[in-house]
Amino acid sequence: MARSLAQLPYSVEQLDEICVFEVGPVLFSNLESVAGEWAGFDPSWLEQEILKAMAHVESRDRAWRRRKRTMHIAGGTWQEVRTKIEQIRNQAALNISLDRPRPG
Repeated sequence: MARSLAQLPYSVEQLDEICVFEVGPVLFSNLESVAGEWAGFDPSWLEQEILKAMAHVESRDRAWRRRKRTMHIAGGTWQEVRTKIEQIRNQAALNISLDRPRPG
């Protein structure tokens, strides 16, 4: 997951926002269920559900209320993913700089 997220053009802070305010409200109930879906979600379905949720004011309000609870449940896992994203991006930047020809 971290490798895929690291390739996106969003900053880690933007990914935080997407996780908490867009994806989180749609998949929140999955976090509370032991029998939830853990193999992955159809990207088209997820996108449609996020857009539907964002279209409703009450959904956005619910997202704010659930933020603290979501981060309590998934915060440790997200922090690990976030750290890995930063490591992948830092390594990629280092590799790019090492591949550049040196003057002289």
